[in-house]
Amino acid sequence: MPLATTIRIIGTFYRGFAAVSLFFTAFCALLFYRNGLHAFTEIFWFKVITTGMIFYFINRNQQKEYKYYQNLGLSKKMLWLTTICFDFTIFIILIILIGKNT
Repeated sequence: MPLATTIRIIGTFYRGFAAVSLFFTAFCALLFYRNGLHAFTEIFWFKVITTGMIFYFINRNQQKEYKYYQNLGLSKKMLWLTTICFDFTIFIILIILIGKNT
């Protein structure tokens, strides 16, 4: 399968919970901006826990959709691995940018 097609399919999967995930990422960035580096540990674990909750709810409510992605050649593990890596990359980039500006 071409890379562009795979990225588009993963993007379709991510769109289902991107708003919630990006909201929590922005909230973590705001907390980091207000509290500074000493609060990073709590903010990081907050992000991990909220990502776990999103994973749980999506897993619980979208069992049928996984068959669709599986028929397109993408496993559940591949979908989650790429979207969580993307989400945490955005989180880390925001934290670095905020850390440089404070």
